[in-house]
Parts: sequence; structure tokens; C-alpha cells
Amino acid sequence: MPAGPAPVAALLEPLLAELAGEGARAVSIAFEFARVLPAGAVVRLEADTERSTRTLAFLQGRILNGDGAPAASASAIFSRPPPNVRRMLKGCLRSGVWLRRRKARAIRRAA
Repeated sequence: MPAGPAPVAALLEPLLAELAGEGARAVSIAFEFARVLPAGAVVRLEADTERSTRTLAFLQGRILNGDGAPAASASAIFSRPPPNVRRMLKGCLRSGVWLRRRKARAIRRAA
């Protein structure tokens, strides 16, 4: 893994976003670096939820080398929509209702 924040962010941010849940957006992410790994090194990614509220997820992520020693870590806060909005988003996105309603509004405005 090359030195610098870009590879660490590229590995950990999507993992943390997936853990936070659908529709979640990053509010804050902080990275800490322990050691530089050589290019092509085998790494293991770990992530877990430290604490979760109705609309916020506090997450921790780690990149570990082959021996299990930490190479980098991240602390993140993700904002997610309230549960009722998440259910609505899932239903609308699955059925295409949101897109059809938006098109219908655009057609009514044009008329």
C-alpha cells in the first residue's frame, strides 16, 4: 500500500459507508497512520460500529498487515436518513415510483 492518505481513504471510506447503511453520507472521517506497507502487501480490512443513533452512525475502520498489526485506522461519523425516510427511499427506488412522480410533475408544469 503506497504511503499517503489517498489509498487508505480509497479502501476504508466505501467499507464504512456500506456499514453505515443505505443513504448515509459522511459527516466526518479522520485517518491515523501507523506504518507504511510495501506495494503489493496483503492487507485485511475491518470495520465496526462504535455507536449508533437514529440518524448518526459512529464507525471505526482499520487496515491490518498480514501479521494483524495496524497499518492505518479511521474514525467516521455518517449521517443517515431517519428510518421512515429510509423505508420510503427503498420502496420508491425499487418500484421506480419516485422517477414516475417526478416525470409527472414535470409534465404538469410544462402544460
